This record gives sequence, C-alpha cells and structure tokens, in this order.
Amino acid sequence: MSEKGWGYRGICKESGKNVREEEAYDYALAEVKSAKDEELTKDFIEFAISLIDNGEEDHKKEMVDWFFSGNWLHEEIEESEFE
Repeated sequence: MSEKGWGYRGICKESGKNVREEEAYDYALAEVKSAKDEELTKDFIEFAISLIDNGEEDHKKEMVDWFFSGNWLHEEIEESEFE
C-alpha cells in the first residue's frame, strides 16, 4: 500500500506540480519573491517580503491560502508524486 500525504496539486498552468503541505509556505514565498507573473501584485509581493524581514508567523497561513487559492487543489497526494 502506498503512502499519501496532504499537499497542493497544481492544475491548469500549474499542472504537474505537487507541493507538500508542510513545504507550502516556503514554496509560495519563493515563488512570490521571484515572480514575473503579473497576477502576483506589487502590494502582495511587498507584503510577503515584509513577512520575511519581520519573521512574522501570524500571516503564514494567510499567504499559503492566498497563493494556493487559484490553480491548486488541497488534497491527499501519493508520496511518489511530490517533487
């Protein structure tokens, strides 16, 4: 029997990408900081960078929820499917 873990499965333009739940914040932060995508607004990029600079924990869930709200499904994924 294969093992599963909770994570985010990319759909549409994110198809083929799977991110473990425990790695979701770091993944989202890296993507936002290196964004060339117009959908990631300047305001949110500044907000994300301020989270890093201030070491704030309170907004991590908000950032993960925002980042993965579009082309991602939160579901159980086979361990072998994670990047």
